[in-house]
Amino acid sequence: MGAKLSGNPLGWVGGLVLIAGYGIGFSGFALAVASSTDSSEGYHMMIFLLQLPLLFLSNSLYPLETLPIWMRFGAYINPTTYVVTGLRQITLEPVTTMGTVASIPLWLCFAVTIAFATFGMNMALNAFKKAIR
Repeated sequence: MGAKLSGNPLGWVGGLVLIAGYGIGFSGFALAVASSTDSSEGYHMMIFLLQLPLLFLSNSLYPLETLPIWMRFGAYINPTTYVVTGLRQITLEPVTTMGTVASIPLWLCFAVTIAFATFGMNMALNAFKKAIR
């Protein structure tokens, strides 16, 4: 597709931080969902129904600039968008999309990912506290 990997090792470390933050946030969210159901089939169905919209409502498949306005709004409130954008910025050589460079600053990608990780872990903590009572 024309993208070249960056040779910057700090970029790869930053990419691992983004992936780990997203994984922690989604794991916390999944733990909160799991504590609210009694069957593993129900849990897997709920996670599947939550994960696919996050994928399709992000910029992982199409650039933000090509999305309709309503879908772009959804993408901007989706943490997956910030992880994908951050990964593209720090692990790939600079690539323009439709004549523009990435529209989301890198610091915002990290801030949203850290906020999502914190939110997910807080959801899991509250769900476990509720289950213990």
